[in-house]
Amino acid sequence: MEEKAPILFVKPTEEISFKGHYNSNLTAYIILRNLVDHAVCFKIKTTASTFYCAQPNLGIIKAKGIIVIEVQARPYKCTAMNFKDHLFLVQAIIMKKDAGDYIQAWKNIENPAEIMNHRLSCKFDFTPIEKA
Repeated sequence: MEEKAPILFVKPTEEISFKGHYNSNLTAYIILRNLVDHAVCFKIKTTASTFYCAQPNLGIIKAKGIIVIEVQARPYKCTAMNFKDHLFLVQAIIMKKDAGDYIQAWKNIENPAEIMNHRLSCKFDFTPIEKA
């Protein structure tokens, strides 16, 4: 079976790294670069949607274009959570000319093999809070 060429380059490639105090908003970025000569539709999903906000979480990247996704981790009341179970999934499809908009493009997928899936884990580097 021939491996399909990727349609997006995703940076970071393996894990999203958040740094700072666990009780403050932490921000990281995902960079998506379109590698093909067609517009690409993307979606960003997470296994822990109550803990994260990704903006934009879906849209279109023009041919050979780049988009930056801002990912915010919401403040945590507890540091004992298993953050390794928190994952992000970047999905992408080549937008067909007759698709209309990106919502319609996702609805019109005929074969799941058309979807590029890229998984990212989460890494946290919490800074200790200094006591006054």
